[in-house]
Amino acid sequence: ADGYPPAAVRAHLLAARGPAAPLVLVAAADGVALGTASLELADLPSRPDLSPWLASVWVAPAARRRGVATALVRRVEALADALGHARLHLFT
Repeated sequence: ADGYPPAAVRAHLLAARGPAAPLVLVAAADGVALGTASLELADLPSRPDLSPWLASVWVAPAARRRGVATALVRRVEALADALGHARLHLFT
């Protein structure tokens, strides 16, 4: 099957993000992770004044061009808005 097992994605994200991350979203289908996106408090060390951030947007090659990233980004935007954040930053 295409993609990565959810347990492997979860382990990778926990190792990379640590306990300070407010949230990580994982899109999955049939038990396989298709993509991720995070809402981070800080993502660019040179800009500690900016918060929050859209981060860790990734989609498995086999799942690209199917709207997975769009859905993840929109969900992060909605969650940031629900948490009272009027602005969301992105560093690429």
